[in-house]
Amino acid sequence: MDEGRSIVISKTLSRILRHNPALSVEIDDTGYARLADVVAYMKTVRPFSETGLDVVEVLDTVKGDVKQRFQIDGEMIRALSGHSFPVDTGGEPFDPDGPLYFGTTQASRKILHEGLLNSKKLKVRLSYSYQEAFGIASSRPAGDPLVIEVDAMRLAQDGWSFELLSNGEILTNPIGPEYLSEARDPKVVPLRRP
Repeated sequence: MDEGRSIVISKTLSRILRHNPALSVEIDDTGYARLADVVAYMKTVRPFSETGLDVVEVLDTVKGDVKQRFQIDGEMIRALSGHSFPVDTGGEPFDPDGPLYFGTTQASRKILHEGLLNSKKLKVRLSYSYQEAFGIASSRPAGDPLVIEVDAMRLAQDGWSFELLSNGEILTNPIGPEYLSEARDPKVVPLRRP
């Protein structure tokens, strides 16, 4: 399958499974929907209403997704994170042992002053390493990556809980600016003056 079509399938799956516009499919409290219902609905929206779509294309897109955004269990499919409605994704409790990271772009620099607050998504997705967050930031269409360091240990001391998903994402509640700073690439060593 061509990469462009796979991207459109992935974005459409995200819109449906994370936000369920106009209650297009029935999604249970763990975020799962019947794969057949999702594909049937996708066939009613553009571009699939014009080009068609089959289950194999959806399965290939999910299997080929390096970020592992989706999970298939038998006849069911779900998005693992990014929901705008409450979902119990069954993640494991996670205790941070250092900072966590958020990858974005310079256009979102205001996050450093306003915090990682609710947008459409109920939870904030964090990365375990600077490199992972930088990869996420670099893949954004706007380019010009920005990695934000999150003082996760202080957050935990202040009562935040963290959840580790099967795809390695870490979720928590919105975070105020007092826990955030601009991260520096740990591989870049500052020059020492003699």
